[in-house]
Amino acid sequence: MSEEIEKQILEELRSQTRFNKLTAIIAACIIGALLTATFITEIVRSRAKSAQSNPKPWAGVTAAYERYDFDKAIALAEPLVAKHPNDDYGCSYLAQIYFLKGDLANAEKNYAHAYELFPSEEHEKSLAAIRKRRAHESAGAAGPGAKP
Repeated sequence: MSEEIEKQILEELRSQTRFNKLTAIIAACIIGALLTATFITEIVRSRAKSAQSNPKPWAGVTAAYERYDFDKAIALAEPLVAKHPNDDYGCSYLAQIYFLKGDLANAEKNYAHAYELFPSEEHEKSLAAIRKRRAHESAGAAGPGAKP
């Protein structure tokens, strides 16, 4: 073969190599983008599914509370408070349910825990009111001649 033909073949091979490298880079970018999109889609689906499974964990408690089904409300609230023991709102809400049910001992226990977690004026007043009522009921249970 002539030297001219060899140069043409060599130039053709070089251009093919450049084209193949460019194609490989573009393919790698597309595959990377697809993998990233798939990964992000799975994360979004997972979060959406999690949010749908229990968007408002206290909704069932509130529904039972509003129906005056305090036993059901307590049964739903207890596991939530156990799962989140540092949630003063949960303890306070559970205490309120116990109070309305007439279980002052558990109401006091939960208000006391709520106050320990967050010593707000509201928690302090609720706890004081429960203790005052329990003392009053204890005095009344002692008999008519008993002193408070």
